Amino acid sequence: MDAKLHSLLYRILKDRLWVSVGGLSFFIKEPSLSIVEESYHIYEMAYEKAYAENSMTDSELVNFLVEQDIWNPSDDRTLEETRKEIEEAKVSAYNNFFKSRELRSAKLKIKRLSKELMVSIAKKHSMDHLSCSGVAEQSRFNWIVSRTCFHSDKKPVNWSEFNLSSFIDLYREKIIEHSDVRAISRNEPWRSMWGIFKKGGELFGRPAIYLSQPKQILCYYSTMYDSVYESPDSPNEKIVEDDDCLDGWFIVQRRKNEESRKEKNSDDAIKNSKIKNSKEVFIMARSKDEAQEILDLNTGLSRSIIQQRQQTIAQNGKTTDLDFADVRTELQMQQNQAFVSKMRGK
Repeated sequence: MDAKLHSLLYRILKDRLWVSVGGLSFFIKEPSLSIVEESYHIYEMAYEKAYAENSMTDSELVNFLVEQDIWNPSDDRTLEETRKEIEEAKVSAYNNFFKSRELRSAKLKIKRLSKELMVSIAKKHSMDHLSCSGVAEQSRFNWIVSRTCFHSDKKPVNWSEFNLSSFIDLYREKIIEHSDVRAISRNEPWRSMWGIFKKGGELFGRPAIYLSQPKQILCYYSTMYDSVYESPDSPNEKIVEDDDCLDGWFIVQRRKNEESRKEKNSDDAIKNSKIKNSKEVFIMARSKDEAQEILDLNTGLSRSIIQQRQQTIAQNGKTTDLDFADVRTELQMQQNQAFVSKMRGK
């Protein structure tokens, strides 16, 4: 682990960030549970004040964004499509980890799409400060920082002598990236510390509910890597060290589990053995939600066949079984098998 990650680890362990303002050293502590709890009272008061001063509600802000051509529902769909593209690119990175050219292409795509995603998210939230909830959240955040700044001798900062915004800007600049926490959680010296805790040692000396957010995130990723190392399908160590490829591995595992669950749900939904062994089973749906649940029982291949059949019906109108490509393919395979069997019998 390099010096930067060591520094971040001990920052997390000590729950404080050292900053320099005006040539003096200060530290900003992670807020305690009581400060976080009280901050939501600050939020409520700030929200009520903003509302009284005619700041927009969340729904009014949505309408404002549409009117100003800043953001609209189609942008939300694009945002979701970008997330799906990133997911597919990560799967590609995992599947092609040992193919340098394909891996490089996948990672460049992830980088490009991730940048586009961040730009879109920033655009979507660019006017949050005009809403009641945006004003209230900023007030809550500012109040937390104002209660957690101390001189190096542990005396609270007197805000009549210093500018709070300087501390807020420094804190925002030094937010710990999740990629750094992931690197910390899978490397020494943290892995040994974590291992001691798992064997019955004390971790942080307090119940989990009192842990700061950075500590909670560190524990989350540590548990995540435990699950990777303990998995019977655990990937190559080099893949574990690559966040994009490991994410791809998780996506592949999730999809496998979803397919297994769908097969089980399908079996549970069809109890009659005669029906269960049928090629196709039609189940009546009583609502759109129920129809979606039934559709989800199909495997990816089955859903593809359904989509192809729907396209055929849309193009041709009235159809028969022989109009469907999957039926013709299956009949051809049956004929081929029958021919092979006949030739073998001669």
